Amino acid sequence: MPNSKKLYKYREINEFTFKIFEDSSLFFASPNLFNDPYDSFYTEKNGLQDMAKRLGQPFNDGHKKEQIQKFKKNVAILSLSHNSDNILLWSHYADDHKGICLEFEIDDYDNFFNDKTIDNRPLQYTKTPAILDIHRHQEALIPAKNGGFLEGPRYSTNSIDAQCFDALFIKNKIWTYEEEYRFVKRGKPFSAHFQPSNLKSVIIGSECESTFLIKALLDAFNTKYKTNATLKKATTNNDDYKMDIDDL
Repeated sequence: MPNSKKLYKYREINEFTFKIFEDSSLFFASPNLFNDPYDSFYTEKNGLQDMAKRLGQPFNDGHKKEQIQKFKKNVAILSLSHNSDNILLWSHYADDHKGICLEFEIDDYDNFFNDKTIDNRPLQYTKTPAILDIHRHQEALIPAKNGGFLEGPRYSTNSIDAQCFDALFIKNKIWTYEEEYRFVKRGKPFSAHFQPSNLKSVIIGSECESTFLIKALLDAFNTKYKTNATLKKATTNNDDYKMDIDDL
């Protein structure tokens, strides 16, 4: 089992990565840019077509896809992982092992950012998509104010909006290896400041040729925020398909 206090962020080395060290901040991106076309996807029980008919709203075959895209434009997501030594994660998110992996140790995920409007949850990996049940909530359906959704009161746990928000934390089982943990906020993409003391180390990829640069960035971070984050190195194991991570 992974250490529940540890979370990892894989990064390629570019100007956006430099900002992490300069500002002690992490970027929340739009799910419309993610590499899974089914990210935040849902299917319907008592579907949108029936709901639209009852409310006298127009409906066509592309309606659901359009509404999903509109909803996803109004949320921003930070994806982290409980795993620091997964070969595929290094390949997909750290520039084919030429990037880095940030190691965070967090006692209370709710206080990782100084923003109580940020939700955080582990992902659920399922064989079937999230199910949006139009009839589940008891409130009267009304036109949504964001993205065109038809919904009940905004924060009801059964409202259409809340069910769509829950779908942000459900993915196909084929992604289980990522062991993803998400921080999500409603709104456009943005950067949020994390607690500098939560950064415990920076792991340098096995194919990274920028060790001196990363060390300089981390030294500057430690000096600025009076922290003691360390440097580690990932290397390929000589006897098995796995990455070894050791202190530098």
